[in-house]
Amino acid sequence: GGGILIQEGARTRVLAESDGLPSNEVLDLCLDSQQRIWAATRSGLALIGQGRITAYTSREGLPANYIRCLQEVPGMPGMMLGTIGQGLIYFDGNRFHPLMAGMREIPSVYALHWQSAKLWIATDDGYYSWERQGGLVHFGLAT
Repeated sequence: GGGILIQEGARTRVLAESDGLPSNEVLDLCLDSQQRIWAATRSGLALIGQGRITAYTSREGLPANYIRCLQEVPGMPGMMLGTIGQGLIYFDGNRFHPLMAGMREIPSVYALHWQSAKLWIATDDGYYSWERQGGLVHFGLAT
């Protein structure tokens, strides 16, 4: 957990908790269409852009601090967050929207991938797809 290593020409620097990251244990990074960097950490979400770091944790309304993976969805502001313990969460830039909140057991999400107008979600309960109009579809565990 050494934070984020930034290479700027011949210069190297590290972004860490002391700079505003929620944790030095960074699990995923995503460069969005606005050229901002999103960082998934064990202790929250970070948005890096315009020379500053904005951290989001439970204090800012994040339903789960352990963010495992990230995926931008084309045409939607914000970011999809795969969490450990609270499933899939959509952050629109202002509010967090749990997308698996009504489920009997909320799975942990380990990977996200956008393809063919669907978000594919790998969980400890099998895999799901998500579409803007159709919602979540569960495919179960591979046997």
